[in-house]
Amino acid sequence: MKIVEMDKVSLIDFPNKIAAILFTPGCNFRCPYCHNPELVYPDTRPLLRIGDVLHYLQRRSEILPGVVITGGEPTLQAGLNDFIANVKALGYAVKLDTNGSHPPVIEELLAERLIDFIAMDVKAPWSKYEKVAGCRVNCDDIKKSITIIQHSGIEFQFRTTVAKPLLNKNDVHDIREMVYPSRLFLQACRTDKVLNPEVLSNTQYTEEDISKLQHSANDHHRRVFLDLTKMESSGGHISSV
Repeated sequence: MKIVEMDKVSLIDFPNKIAAILFTPGCNFRCPYCHNPELVYPDTRPLLRIGDVLHYLQRRSEILPGVVITGGEPTLQAGLNDFIANVKALGYAVKLDTNGSHPPVIEELLAERLIDFIAMDVKAPWSKYEKVAGCRVNCDDIKKSITIIQHSGIEFQFRTTVAKPLLNKNDVHDIREMVYPSRLFLQACRTDKVLNPEVLSNTQYTEEDISKLQHSANDHHRRVFLDLTKMESSGGHISSV
């Protein structure tokens, strides 16, 4: 298990919980709007010592109820299950962020009751998935992950980053159908630090624009929502414990 960064306290990344955020290195996607581009390639950052991370979490366990494991793509990590088991043993609720490309890993984590909340990024309609992800994608794996999560019995969230010119209102409607009957949360595209700015428009959707996309995609069930916490840039990461 590899961890390269840690935010010691976050108020927005784990719904209804204060949490520490652990960042794993390496991702199999190359989304141009990725706002953690330094985490995409696995061997470019010094690693935190796992013992130090667990020691910090042990000291904070009485006042910090949650831990978020994100990346990068955490399901690429060897030793993920054992690490989460150690975190759970300290009394933490664990949230996993994933792109859904490794459904067997998600299935195993759920079977072992190692995660309490899962957030999956649904990148695009099927016809655009590889374009938005920036690489080859097995969409059957993405479909399987959606189904596994929908039947997981834990809290979950499907979310889509709406970036110009990659996605439009018809795409948002299609993505809503892909995760139906679950809710879909829309996030703004941050442009202050991204993997491939040349693919993106110079001006991105505003909060008002995204609100219009939301209303356009909604039916009478109101399944599309704005994730307003992600409309703002987060602070810097802490790389030591």
